[in-house]
Amino acid sequence: MKNTKIIETFLNGEMPEPERTGFLKEMELDKSLAFDVALYEEVNEAIADDQLHEFRKTIKSLIKESRINQKKTINLSHRLIKYPLVASICVLISLSLWQVLSITSPEKIYSNFYQPYETDFSTRSAVESKDKSALAIQLYEKGEYEASFEIFTNYLAKNFGNQTARFYYAMTSLELGKSDIAIIELKKVEGDSLSDYSLHSKWYLAMAYLKMNNKDEAVKYLKPIAEEDNFYSDRAKTILKKLKS
Repeated sequence: MKNTKIIETFLNGEMPEPERTGFLKEMELDKSLAFDVALYEEVNEAIADDQLHEFRKTIKSLIKESRINQKKTINLSHRLIKYPLVASICVLISLSLWQVLSITSPEKIYSNFYQPYETDFSTRSAVESKDKSALAIQLYEKGEYEASFEIFTNYLAKNFGNQTARFYYAMTSLELGKSDIAIIELKKVEGDSLSDYSLHSKWYLAMAYLKMNNKDEAVKYLKPIAEEDNFYSDRAKTILKKLKS
């Protein structure tokens, strides 16, 4: 099977557009790859609970072994899989796991989709300054969140209008499990249409609410993101679909 990380990146909508276009063309030419993607998506959607990690590994192992001796065919337009062993696995899943494969919890979705914010070019320019916030951002990048949090707390008390610092303060708070503080600070940034971090703040507000198991508030921020063409839209659509399942 093609690297599962690549397939996950594609299915989660995290693959850059040029790479995604190439991947789609590769799927058209390689029916084996198309099969792997379709099967992985079906199994991945069915088995979302972290406690079933070992079961997922077993299924993948069975699929890999069976591919050595059996032919497989797939109808992409209707997503029909004619594959004896896979059919058996699907039956096994539906019979033995139906009680634990109910609605995916917001917290689990958070753990699957949350990624720390990566410093962009404009922020790197700011980091080169001698400002106290620059040091705090550097500490955030290094994973030294406690030290970063302390500097940001003192800095923002005197520099209320620095939205870059406020955004990273929120990111540091999220990493420390201080979701309540992160939400307060992110709301101040996302409401500033002139801020470079307005969109990012909306996304991480949704993430923070998912972490707090607040589905309704998360959906409130995810819907407008999903309706627009932006960096997070595909992932927002995927999460909304999971929340409805």
